[in-house]
Amino acid sequence: MSTILKVAAGIIVAFVALAVGAVLVIGGAANEVSKEMEKQQSSNSITQAEFRSLKDGASLTAVRKKFGKPDNEQTQQIDGLGRQTHLYYNVEGGEIGDSYQLVFDDGKLTSKNKY
Repeated sequence: MSTILKVAAGIIVAFVALAVGAVLVIGGAANEVSKEMEKQQSSNSITQAEFRSLKDGASLTAVRKKFGKPDNEQTQQIDGLGRQTHLYYNVEGGEIGDSYQLVFDDGKLTSKNKY
């Protein structure tokens, strides 16, 4: 085999090795990101049965005590309507991004939704 063919073969082998290595690194990183997202989804989550058990009029304090810290919380003061708080809990066993929204007007549960 001539020297040029040996060099060309060596270069091709090196590029293939680099490509395979890059795929493995990217695949491993993607797997870690997926695991982290699943971990985050399972934290601050409630079950469908727990969600269904919530009744209109439940207090914001009681819900926080029962389910712990929500994944997200938004509070606003609405002129003429009082204080409105939205708690978002992840759906246990749900897809990434699935959530339950609990809406409280002046500290009392007034609506609940699943997204």
